[in-house]
Amino acid sequence: MSPPTDQDASNSLSLDAHCQMLSEAMRDKSKAMTDAFKHFVQTFSALIGGGIALRLAYGADKMKAYETIFNWLLALGGLVFIILIIENHRSWLGYRRKLHEIAGRDQSGNPLVSAPNPRADLVPALYCLVIAVAVAMAIISTPLD
Repeated sequence: MSPPTDQDASNSLSLDAHCQMLSEAMRDKSKAMTDAFKHFVQTFSALIGGGIALRLAYGADKMKAYETIFNWLLALGGLVFIILIIENHRSWLGYRRKLHEIAGRDQSGNPLVSAPNPRADLVPALYCLVIAVAVAMAIISTPLD
């Protein structure tokens, strides 16, 4: 007997189960985008708060040496969270396209699940914009000064 192939596995999955699996994956990706933004806010707040605490404890003169490292931490952290949001959104779009494709059409010929709407890009784009602006503003007016 030959081992099962991907073709055999996809044939054994019912349409309802496939749609449910895709819907759950989409839900997970949406949650991952929101979680990434929440984690950015927490990380950013910790970095800024830590920078302010260090400046108050040791003075601005002693903290000048750490300003470049601090700015790089902010920039790299922001970039990581932007990449997480973009990658999860890209994955969400793929699942949505697949769900639209396999869900089929009703009796009138209308799709049961609509194709991804360009408005779906709005929230992830806003998340990324807020991250970029927050990082840029923090670098411009670093709390270590």
